[in-house]
Order: sequence, then C-alpha cells, then structure tokens
Amino acid sequence: MTVSMPNLTEANKATVVAALSKYAGVRKDSYVWDMQAKTLTLKYDSMQIAQANIRYAIDEKGVKVAFPEKTDNRAGY
Repeated sequence: MTVSMPNLTEANKATVVAALSKYAGVRKDSYVWDMQAKTLTLKYDSMQIAQANIRYAIDEKGVKVAFPEKTDNRAGY
C-alpha cells in the first residue's frame, strides 16, 4: 500500500516508523520513502491489520495523512 502524507518531512519519518512499530502485520523491512511525492509505500498482512488502521496510526501521531475518498456506495475504498 502507499500512504500519502502531504506535509511529510525527513523529521517525520522517525515518527511514522515509531507509530507503525507496535503493529503486527506491518513489514518494517518493506518501507520505501518517496520524499518528492511525499509517500510511504509498505507491505502489510491484511489478515493482521487493515489499511485504514495503518493510516490512522500515522495520523494520530501528528503526521497528516491523505485518506482516500469514497467514490461509490460500496464498503471499503
């Protein structure tokens, strides 16, 4: 998955890593940062954690996350 963080800075990277470190299912060795696009791409196990939980974990630590917008009436994104 790719998480978009419009205000991402180098200083925020440690905060994001710390926010996700306590969650099983997030592959810590898979982080790929794109500072120009202000995104983090990572791998995770959807049977252990949902994409929304990953986004909320980051957002709750003060690093603003761009959540996907719903485009239809179905559940999920």
